[in-house]
Amino acid sequence: MHIIEIISGIIDEVKADLLNAGQAEATANLYNFPNDAPYFDYGSWIEIDKNLIEKGKSNTYKSQRFPLIFLRLPVTVEKNVTTGSKYYRLNSLELYFFVETDEKKSTQWRNDNKKPTLIALTDAFLYRLKKHSEYELIIQETYIPYMEGTAFALSTPVDCMKITITDLTITELCLT
Repeated sequence: MHIIEIISGIIDEVKADLLNAGQAEATANLYNFPNDAPYFDYGSWIEIDKNLIEKGKSNTYKSQRFPLIFLRLPVTVEKNVTTGSKYYRLNSLELYFFVETDEKKSTQWRNDNKKPTLIALTDAFLYRLKKHSEYELIIQETYIPYMEGTAFALSTPVDCMKITITDLTITELCLT
């Protein structure tokens, strides 16, 4: 199993948590997201920007861009097998949680209206990730409001929560 499949599996668990709790519809209404969100993508900044542009052109996929969890590649993975337990060890993992934003709104408005959504998504993901980790996670969370000229200048204005996880050991998921 590849790390991309593991992260995707954790995101599926987050979706299931929302559905099982009966909160998916409420969350979708509150944040104006489809019930099958959050979405997942991975790659380089150029690839994610290209994917968002292509989805934005499609009537079918335009509404399936956000919220987005983005795994920045490359990721260095060391696969190990111990006594009956498969696990992966990563030196560093960068994940970005994106929501589309209105760049015309003030930073304060975005802090009040977009940041809570990003925190909720990040917390839900980290809750599930910790269930698959055999060790304490070292996590750095950073809120990055939209600004032109940022390091990840995407064509679509986004607010972002970045999490960096160092020295992560994660067990392999049993995906069905």
